[in-house]
Amino acid sequence: MTVPRPFFHLIALFLLLLASLADGPAKAAPEEVSEPFAISVLEPSDIELYQKIFAAQTRADWAEADRLIRRLKDRILLGHVLYERYMHPNAYRSSYAELARWMKNYADQPGAERLYRLAAKRRPKGHAAPRLPVPTRKQQPPAPQEQLSKKELELRRARYQAQTAIAQHLKQAQPELAEKRLWAANERALFEKENFTTLLSRIAASYFHAGNDAKALSLATLSAAGEGSGRFAGNWVGGLAAWRQGNCALSAGHFERATVAASERPWDASAAAFWAARARLACRQPEAVARLLDRAAYNNRTFYGMIAARQLGRDIVFSWEHPPFPWKDYRTISDLPGVRRAVALSQVSRIDWADVELRYVWQRSEDDRHQAILGLASRLNLPSTQVRAAKLMERREMTMVDSALYPVPDFTPTGGYSIDRAVIFAFMRQESEFNTLAVSSAGARGLMQLMPATASFIGRDRSLKSPTSTKLNDPTLNIALGQRYIEHLLEDRNMKGNLLLTAAAYNGGPGNVNRWLQRGNFSDDPFLFIESIPLEETRLYVTRVLTNLWAYRMRMGQPTPELDALAQGQWPVYKPLDDKKS
Repeated sequence: MTVPRPFFHLIALFLLLLASLADGPAKAAPEEVSEPFAISVLEPSDIELYQKIFAAQTRADWAEADRLIRRLKDRILLGHVLYERYMHPNAYRSSYAELARWMKNYADQPGAERLYRLAAKRRPKGHAAPRLPVPTRKQQPPAPQEQLSKKELELRRARYQAQTAIAQHLKQAQPELAEKRLWAANERALFEKENFTTLLSRIAASYFHAGNDAKALSLATLSAAGEGSGRFAGNWVGGLAAWRQGNCALSAGHFERATVAASERPWDASAAAFWAARARLACRQPEAVARLLDRAAYNNRTFYGMIAARQLGRDIVFSWEHPPFPWKDYRTISDLPGVRRAVALSQVSRIDWADVELRYVWQRSEDDRHQAILGLASRLNLPSTQVRAAKLMERREMTMVDSALYPVPDFTPTGGYSIDRAVIFAFMRQESEFNTLAVSSAGARGLMQLMPATASFIGRDRSLKSPTSTKLNDPTLNIALGQRYIEHLLEDRNMKGNLLLTAAAYNGGPGNVNRWLQRGNFSDDPFLFIESIPLEETRLYVTRVLTNLWAYRMRMGQPTPELDALAQGQWPVYKPLDDKKS
């Protein structure tokens, strides 16, 4: 269904009568961190020595590094120094004795799993096996084994085979075959009602993304009447299919029921309420629009919630104060080896490894130490630990620590920033959660999760294609290449600076985006374009990146033109706002 541009002017005029005058985007709070006590492990002389040691090893000057190591007073970071040496891709060939000795002394440190695998490969016959790495997470007791009858085992095997076949058909965009397999499985009573409803909704979604709205609506209606998560998904797909068919009343009904079904899931609830408001507006029922937008805006940290809040003229308020970190909190964790190494690494400007160290401490610690670890991560400005810890605390304790959820890392790309930092951080947060060592199952690497082939193309460096290259672990290079790739996409003749399309292309590939644009079943509607993307990962990615962008704009005290554009039903076009002189 096409919503004409005058409708967006109508909603703006209508909501101005209902909402008080907006104060504009939230302003950034002063980012002052009170420091009642100093955090230090290394003396100034050792800080300088470690920096020179790491620099010497970067040049593969092992003799100079060894000379400097002998002058150290505190060897707390020797494990990291030796790890970089032993794992060097081409300038150092480590012996089994060196690797085994490292595992004996540093098995709890980051990189132990990788070094252990190398040690196992190089272990000579007759030599004792190296020490195993210390697990990076608290170990859970194994789940008790179920005693199943032969009949139950056969049922589970048949169910698994059916689920696998259906998933494969959906992956290959073959909803007809997936549906046929589901009904055959249903005749054999392989699935419980909730599982059946969920699978039905997924097949309905596949029909919708294939452009078959009638079939999508038919199956979605069946799913919406079922049980479990399929009830929300069925109503959601039914609402989208009815919208594209031009049936605003049917669409609104589905979206309103989806809002109720997703009441405990903020992102889904705000999305359904927002689309219900759109459908009611299309049906010229303005009395329902404000109520539904109000429901969407209740979750104003979500994509659709932020847009609804902006349409209602409401401020989106964040608190950028850092979490408290009193001395007593530091005292509870200061004796942990990983904490001391993290502090020392931050002192020598190795933020990447400091972040990994403290993340391991978090994963291995009991819950009563987590608040203190988050406070230290904030004090040291370790972005990856901050995001992961803050997300867990948000889910577990319903506590929002905005400064940790949206940290501002101290990374600087080679050559500096040529795109607004808010944009780069928005992508980085979604790609890797600021983990410099992140490697995806597909092989994407580093902060910006660059595929080696893409990095090689953008950087004009064939060595980046090598599977053994660790260059993309370097934050300065990784961000520089990721930034250049975003610029490349923004300048594409089909993207034309459109940030929504650029985000979709960064995740799903520019070729896919061009095909989705050519399909043209979204009526120049940015919201329908998002929901029509056939790749679930890319649909979610686009909304998360844009939400991140708006949060970072607000943290930096900037306006949010991309949010304003979408609130008016327009495509968000990138407008640089950073002061390049600063």
